[in-house]
Amino acid sequence: MSHKSDSQVQRSAEVKLLRLLSTRERLSLAPRKLALRDGVRVAVDGFDVRRRVLCEAYAHVGKTHGSQPGKVAKDILKFVTFEKARGLKYRKILCFADKAAASCVLGKRWLAEAARLFKVEVITLNLPAKTRSILRAAQRRQVMVNR
Repeated sequence: MSHKSDSQVQRSAEVKLLRLLSTRERLSLAPRKLALRDGVRVAVDGFDVRRRVLCEAYAHVGKTHGSQPGKVAKDILKFVTFEKARGLKYRKILCFADKAAASCVLGKRWLAEAARLFKVEVITLNLPAKTRSILRAAQRRQVMVNR
């Protein structure tokens, strides 16, 4: 039996998000570990080598809390670091499963300004109702465990 704070449900939903985004944008996104310099590597949820696209997926329903906006900020930094290390421009996408979760990088927030300045797209996609329901249940279990 998995631990109540296990994020397998989110990982599975992130795969669905990447598939939806790939279909919508005609991309071939797949998880990838990317080389920077001196053997340093970064992992991204989705990478399309041919179209030069970097993507991170967030399968969270509801407003972000605690360290979650920090994770988004680190992903923006990861995108920019990879782009600078390679010396090429990439399409950079943060893909959310929920508008409330995406709100941490929208509007008049400093993180939203960072996303705009670094040309990071914020895309929200609708997961199937059953997947959203499973995500909500998993999040409730995780809150109970992580308090």
